[in-house]
Order: sequence, then structure tokens, then C-alpha cells
Amino acid sequence: MFRTFGKRESFVVDIVGLILTVTGIGIFAFVFIGSSVKRHGSLEDQRLQLEMKTAYVDQLETVLHIGSTTNDSLIAYVESSKYDFPAELNFPELFNDIAGYARQCNVKLMQVEPGESIDQGKYTEMTVAITASSTFIDACDFLYEIEGMSRLVKLESLKITPDNNGSVCNIHLVVSIYANPGAGEIHGD
Repeated sequence: MFRTFGKRESFVVDIVGLILTVTGIGIFAFVFIGSSVKRHGSLEDQRLQLEMKTAYVDQLETVLHIGSTTNDSLIAYVESSKYDFPAELNFPELFNDIAGYARQCNVKLMQVEPGESIDQGKYTEMTVAITASSTFIDACDFLYEIEGMSRLVKLESLKITPDNNGSVCNIHLVVSIYANPGAGEIHGD
């Protein structure tokens, strides 16, 4: 019923099988790449879509001010409006520190909001609320860096919750910091 092949015939069968396999892989790759281009468009179309999304995000950042998609755009916003924040806090310097820690730890800042100043007699304290998102490990690194800040008085509250995407978590923390004593003179107050 079954015919046995000799060495030469077996070699030919192996070569034919290899050719058919390579041809099948080539056809599959061609079909897969072709369908991918149809599904996603050409690279130029993808680039244009990305530019449109970026322009839309930039418009949102302009409207929302804080609540942006990147730490760098938040820094630019703080630098452009440094006189809108309480002078005694020297907020742009503080924000640059926080944004630097976030960038170093791969944390995406969503909001940094200063609270009111509280006079403690010998020094002034202020609360700052920070909202961010990252992986849990990066969030731990970020909290470690915040804990090492020289202006930190204490951590008032901390909440880390998982996002709908299982690998990302949202960070909500409130810290008390020392107000920078020479900031009023810098801003001319």
C-alpha cells in the first residue's frame, strides 16, 4: 500500500516540501502585509493621522491647560504662566522637580495642583495634589523620588488604583511642602 523511497527520492521529496513551505510562507506574508496596508492605510496616511491626533491633543492642552498628555507640555505651560501661581511657592521650580522625577520614572503626569499656604510660624507649608498614571513599579519609583524631595514636609494622602488597562494604575497623592522662602523677592512681590 505504501511505497518506500530510496535516499535520492527522499531527498527530492524533502526539497519539494521545502519549496512548497517557503512558497506558502511567502504567499501568507504577502497577503498579511497587503491586508495590513488596506486596514491601516499607507505609511503616509498613518503619519497624517498621527499629526491630526497630535494637533487635536495640542488643542485640548490649550483648553485644559493642565491635564495634558506629556510632562514636557506641562512644563511649558507652567513656564509660560509662572506668575499665575502663588509667588511664595516658587511653583515652576517645584513643578520642574516633580516633572523631572516623573520623566525619570516613566510616569505620565496628569495634574499638579497647588493648594493654599498655611503659616506654621517659623515656616510656611503648602499642599500640592498630584495625579499621574504609570505601571505599579514605576509608581513606586516615583513615590520614592518624591519622598526624597528636600522641600517635602509629609505625605498627606496616597491612593493607587488600577486602570481599566490591567498594566496601568492611577496615582493620586497629596503632599505638604515647605514654601521657598526667597520666592517672593524673585517675583517682585
